[in-house]
Amino acid sequence: IGTGSLVSGTAASGNWSFIWSGVATGSYNITAQATDNLNATATTSIATVTVVAGNQLPGVNITAPTANQSIAASGSPAKPYGINSEGLKRRGYSAESLAGLKRAYKTIFRSGDTVEQALAELAQQVNECPDIQPLMDFLAVPGRGIIR
Repeated sequence: IGTGSLVSGTAASGNWSFIWSGVATGSYNITAQATDNLNATATTSIATVTVVAGNQLPGVNITAPTANQSIAASGSPAKPYGINSEGLKRRGYSAESLAGLKRAYKTIFRSGDTVEQALAELAQQVNECPDIQPLMDFLAVPGRGIIR
């Protein structure tokens, strides 16, 4: 197997395979050439191989809590104990919004309701506090989890 005139591997007989490692990112035109005991050769047609960057770190998007919102947790295992009121105040949340977010927190984490039941209760609270809508949107997505 080779690229251009670079021979990358050889085999003396029978079935064979070759691992091509340490190859830089890019596109390569490769061929395989067989030579018999009388030095007669046969070459495959060109195959283009594109090498992409390997094992890239995955991307991560944090969807909840939304920007500048958080729920504090402590202990082992971690247990939620409240919203980050001070951080939210610094970000300009009103006293009414903070009260609504605290009420939503209690509904989710202290009521003993299932997530579905908590969502139904939050649906009634969202008119009074629109800032809980991102939390509701997060909880409504199947497969999302929360610590309780």
